[in-house]
Amino acid sequence: MYILDDKNPAPIGVPGELYIGGTQLARGYLNQPDLTAEKFIDNPFGEGRLYKTGDLARWLPDGNIEFLGRIDHQIKVRGFRIEPGEIEHALGTLGIDNAIVAAKDDANGSRQLIAWTLQSDPFEDNWSSIKSKLSDSLPDYMIPAAFVVLDQLPLTPNGKVDRKALPDPDFTQMQKVYVAPRSSIEETLADIWQEVLAMDKIGVHDNFFELGGHSLLATQVVSRIRISFSQELSLRAFFQKPSIEELAKQISEAKEEAIVIIEKADRSNPLPLSFAQQRLWFIDQYQEGNSANYNMPAALQLKGNLDYEVLEESFLRIIQRHESLRTVFETIEDQVYQRVLEVNSFIIEQEDLQQEEEQKTIIENYTREESQTPFNLSSEIPIRAKCLKLSKNEHIFLVTMHHITSDGWSIPIFIQELNETYTSLKEKREAELKTLSIQYADFAYWQREYLQGEKLDGLLSWWKHELEGIPETLELPLDKARPAEQTYSGNSMSTVIGTELTSKVHVLCDQEAVTPFMLLETAFACLMQRYSQQDDIVIGSPIANRNHTQIEPLIGFFVNTLPLRHHIGPDKSFSDLLKESKKSILDAYDHQDLPFELLVDHLQPQRSLTHSPLFQVMFVLQNNPQETIELPGLTVGLVPVATQSTKFDLTLSVAEVDGTLQC
Repeated sequence: MYILDDKNPAPIGVPGELYIGGTQLARGYLNQPDLTAEKFIDNPFGEGRLYKTGDLARWLPDGNIEFLGRIDHQIKVRGFRIEPGEIEHALGTLGIDNAIVAAKDDANGSRQLIAWTLQSDPFEDNWSSIKSKLSDSLPDYMIPAAFVVLDQLPLTPNGKVDRKALPDPDFTQMQKVYVAPRSSIEETLADIWQEVLAMDKIGVHDNFFELGGHSLLATQVVSRIRISFSQELSLRAFFQKPSIEELAKQISEAKEEAIVIIEKADRSNPLPLSFAQQRLWFIDQYQEGNSANYNMPAALQLKGNLDYEVLEESFLRIIQRHESLRTVFETIEDQVYQRVLEVNSFIIEQEDLQQEEEQKTIIENYTREESQTPFNLSSEIPIRAKCLKLSKNEHIFLVTMHHITSDGWSIPIFIQELNETYTSLKEKREAELKTLSIQYADFAYWQREYLQGEKLDGLLSWWKHELEGIPETLELPLDKARPAEQTYSGNSMSTVIGTELTSKVHVLCDQEAVTPFMLLETAFACLMQRYSQQDDIVIGSPIANRNHTQIEPLIGFFVNTLPLRHHIGPDKSFSDLLKESKKSILDAYDHQDLPFELLVDHLQPQRSLTHSPLFQVMFVLQNNPQETIELPGLTVGLVPVATQSTKFDLTLSVAEVDGTLQC
């Protein structure tokens, strides 16, 4: 028995699809070769074949398997993939044994989770009480919005529940009432929210963060408000007024301002580097181009009919579209500049492994070699790819970019454009991609011009005051002495925080009016205080820094790092710390335009090769949009790439996936 999540073994407690193997397995479906090929697959973990049951299940700690429902009953509500069987099981623990959960569209076309139960179910609680009890074991987005009590459930001729015949609930009795925009300002704001959140029918009383918004999406809303209303709105103001009604009132009372627009740079002169690019360039030169610490590797498993020429052409067109992917760096009179190359071809190296017996070992070697091979930033473009052919219809595709040309928020852009470009070439049509108004080099030039004079002085003054007197290092109880010079060698390990605790995180966030990032980052700071016994804790955290709509669709190195400071004393409750963290984080967001590299240069901390300046520990909440690679004729899966380098003493990276926190 195997429980697999996207073809990988699921950890204990994490739902996945049940696969069955062994000598007792049937040969297939009689006279149905296509169905047999679909359901009976080669066993990647041993001999023989596995049968895809279509059942959703999870391992229990005692080794038993808990059945949760059918995969084909999966539904999506507000972007979350939901297994109705999990909710039905949770209702069963409350004595509601006959519950059926499905999604229905309300009168406004918004998807809602509904539970149908029977009169015979022995429960006395009202629905509000039931939802409160469900929140102990389920995340908010898995709590049904309403329930319908039936005399009997509709059945199909073969005795199964007919989900399509389940009656609609009375949506007018549901707690939240949709209120449509009532003014032109509210209509514009609703359009902005619907675009950023990828949702329909957002009411003027809806809370942006309860709808799934976070700081990155809030930044995108603020940048669109800037253009639509010619007003500068701080992230702090947005957090304080997270509904359309509140924002509209503030906008109507404010005055129009001159809005900053990023213009195209004069290409007749050498193009400067951004501050972030300059730091990576200096690191690369210091290490004499022999380091792969800032490589961004990925490995994909491609199954099906791969059109190799179309894949090459797709990469070429994306590289031609984004100048950052065809930029090299050259020194002129002791100054480094970026030079954009004309690229008319892109070769994906091919390796034929069809005759190799030890394919797995060879793949691991190639993957490690690709991820650890440095780029020559002076002469070669910062992206390369290699394709390993395992059989006629199976390939491993390796692609590596240098961080100087890309960041985490660039990857979904690349994937979305690869999907569209590959598909359009196969369908022999023009790719539907928006025209880019500027390129990364234009941003770099603008950043140099913008961060001068009063603007720079104001940012520096705030950060100097915020970080005055911070400790030189965070003294964690390490098992080895610090080397005289950082080696950047490292490794990674992972754990999963289950749905019950994750749900409680969201409940606490609602109670304290904070985002999950604020809560988790503060909890991590408390943990660092316990380890170090220092009350003054500084933790680094990346921010997308894409606060202009012009740079949102660009592939490039925009990400900035914010040093977040915590004063943790024995006289403070966690609630007190959360309030302080919220204030300091929102203040930092308001001053995010100052590049970390420029901050370090002006603060001039005592520099040491043994540790990074200002902070040595980082916290990351992965909230960049998740894009799935979908290429016609191909099934695409991710192949894990081992992490063998680290920039800091310790980095905690957290992502919320299907109601769990994967750390």
